[in-house]
Amino acid sequence: MTSNLPLFSCPDLLTSLFLIISYRPGPRRASADGDSVLGTSIAAKGSLTIRCLPTASLTINAWLLVPYHNSDALSSQYLQSLPGPPHNFFLGHLPAVARVATTLPRDAWDWTIMTYLHQQMKLGDFFYLDTWPFGPPIVFITSPELAAEIDSAAHYTRHPYMTNIVGPIVGSHSIMTASGAPWKSMRSMFNPGFAHKNLTLLIEDIVEETTVFRNKLSRLAEQRELFEMEDIATLLTFDVIGRAVLDEKFCSQTSANELVIAFRKQLSWLADTNPVNVLDKLNFLRPVMNWWYHRKMEIYLRNQLASRKPNPDSKKKYVIDLALDTYRRDKKQDSLESGFMNDSNFTDVAIGNMKAFLGGGHDTTSSTICYIYYLLSKNLAALQRVREEHDTVLGKDLDKIAELLKSQPHLLEQLPYTTAVIKEVLRLYPIGGSGKIGADNIVLTRDGKSYPTTGMLLVTLNPAMSRRPDIYDNPEVFNPERFLAPSSVGKESWRPFGRGAMRCIGQELAMMEMRIVMVMTLRNFDVVDAYEEIDRMKGKTNTIKEAFGDRAYQIGRVVGKANLGMPMRVAKRAISA
Repeated sequence: MTSNLPLFSCPDLLTSLFLIISYRPGPRRASADGDSVLGTSIAAKGSLTIRCLPTASLTINAWLLVPYHNSDALSSQYLQSLPGPPHNFFLGHLPAVARVATTLPRDAWDWTIMTYLHQQMKLGDFFYLDTWPFGPPIVFITSPELAAEIDSAAHYTRHPYMTNIVGPIVGSHSIMTASGAPWKSMRSMFNPGFAHKNLTLLIEDIVEETTVFRNKLSRLAEQRELFEMEDIATLLTFDVIGRAVLDEKFCSQTSANELVIAFRKQLSWLADTNPVNVLDKLNFLRPVMNWWYHRKMEIYLRNQLASRKPNPDSKKKYVIDLALDTYRRDKKQDSLESGFMNDSNFTDVAIGNMKAFLGGGHDTTSSTICYIYYLLSKNLAALQRVREEHDTVLGKDLDKIAELLKSQPHLLEQLPYTTAVIKEVLRLYPIGGSGKIGADNIVLTRDGKSYPTTGMLLVTLNPAMSRRPDIYDNPEVFNPERFLAPSSVGKESWRPFGRGAMRCIGQELAMMEMRIVMVMTLRNFDVVDAYEEIDRMKGKTNTIKEAFGDRAYQIGRVVGKANLGMPMRVAKRAISA
């Protein structure tokens, strides 16, 4: 259906809304050597060119998309009738979003804005968001039960809007972008590598990399240096994934690694997930840079794959080895032959998923490590209880912790309060949500009425779900004890890794790594944030610096991360025998 609407021109409204919603500094971009500059890396980046945006380009862009907006299925009048915030015919729900965004820091994470919108307007278990002319209609899900139903009905499917964002890095042959039968085949290939039993055999490797991380904290303590926890935690997680997936020592914590640098650089060129930020998506340099870094990673990983010769006598089975075993069985080979490198179907899947594991694995873990230190430093009773649990289960000789974990890895399973802390941190600061595509068989109901989802982007809004008082008692309070009582948390309520068939394949690895980091550092160091120190250095400003009453609010493109990279200081503890 073609619209007969004339070209409209409301420059002041369009420009102001676009600026309010889009002009927020972007997240930290990695420098050439993988490091960043504290305090300047964030403010210097972002959609700065938006200040020079001609009004005409917005008007033309909107006019070109009027036919899409006024189709029978997604007309403005139709979307206006669905549950959601107040609706504007020309700009959908964006004016309502803009009003909420102005009450938050300019670089606040999009999902934080949506959570505020949900809370302030009491939008219930789900709500629609009309982002025309900048993106697809979105349905945000804030009910655990409803999210579980969607997981069941929409399993194995992803919305193309989300896959297009990460596609430049991982390609179409990965579990992060595939749907249907291809996804199921890939998941079956890589599941054994991330099984708990197999990962337990790799604890020695994780402990070795965490020892490097601990030594780095020790040097920072000696130098009394201000640092970004996100940066050093990210390098740790890259090194752990390198060991678990490729059986390779990246050594990125101590020196520059070609693959890690290329990966972080390409991450900085990802398109903004905010559908409103049109100029970010029209960055004509992005395809060139994506091609360049994609090529560098492709060459690196292809060489790793070609040189891989699994040791059949080794008890350790790295993810890449198990993938090669699957290939050998499928081809009915007695031994692995070099000809597998000529099978483009296999190599595309193997390399695509190596990149997917690097991307998905480092973000969740590094961000959560930051917030573990941050929230425990603000809740000293919880920190003391964690330390006491470690003393009881692992003993007080900190010099022997690494060897103890290597020889008795099962001890990590005897730390219920440590695990509860991780779960509580992820409840308060989840890093993202799922992005699936609606279908005819996914129908939402409210007050006896049915609402469609066909073709829409379905997003599980974890931050909003985690802060609902009808789901969690006193949701704004840091309370790990809630996860020690099985009846206090609903079965479907905690879902930072997703649930159902498409839950995160690396959940076990992430949880294991975070427990090891806590065990090997929390009794050695006192870690505190340096936000007040940074603010004093910058001087008094009128900018908003908190979300949910917290200075360490989240920013991000694909996932939520601590603003300013979580600036911190660390000091060695005096340990009593």
